[in-house]
Amino acid sequence: MGRSRNIVNWEKMSIAERRQFFKDEALKIDPDTANYTWYTTLVDDPYELSEDLQVLEWNFRSRISDESFVAAPGSDLWIWHGDLPREVFDKLWRRVEEERAARFDDFPF
Repeated sequence: MGRSRNIVNWEKMSIAERRQFFKDEALKIDPDTANYTWYTTLVDDPYELSEDLQVLEWNFRSRISDESFVAAPGSDLWIWHGDLPREVFDKLWRRVEEERAARFDDFPF
């Protein structure tokens, strides 16, 4: 079972510590069992941690994208794909592509 966002005291962590937390958690992701999803978010701040409203406003107007996130089974802690080690991302992406292909194999056209 994965970790929960609820056990982390975010108020006591700086933005740099929060970013490092997610990078550390990314090392624990198993690409064979991870859940994945896409979410529209800020390119430069995918966890939306910045407290600088001017930066957030500028990013929101010009730098949004659909980004993929992964979580360990049973976890509500979603990790941005950019924080995953390359080999984990590659293996997970192959799995995503295989699952997509399998869903479309049954289409009649």
